[in-house]
Amino acid sequence: MRHSNKITNQKGGSFIGMLIVIAAIVFLGLIGLKVGPAYLEYINIKNAVKKVANSVDLTDKKAIAAQFNNSASIDNISVVKGSDLIVNDGVVSVDYQVIVPIMANASVLLDFNASSVK
Repeated sequence: MRHSNKITNQKGGSFIGMLIVIAAIVFLGLIGLKVGPAYLEYINIKNAVKKVANSVDLTDKKAIAAQFNNSASIDNISVVKGSDLIVNDGVVSVDYQVIVPIMANASVLLDFNASSVK
């Protein structure tokens, strides 16, 4: 039986390529874990704003703020207070920003707009 000395090219990923892919996945996972709580708080704020718009007379700013602050204490909302809410043409809304530190001097700035209409 004869063996040929023919060289075949191997196909597939290299070890370094695999490490780069794993590092990218870990980095994206890190960002997701850091940014996730801000989005969860946004969902709670949006639900609280909708609840306030549906249950309180929108001409009474103090009642709106008190109702939102009650919901905020239950849902652990710390970024927005009831005094930050804006009522315009029967729509309750709030705009706010959250800065999430990622690592060292790198941060992500998130702009949120919670409204009773959307």
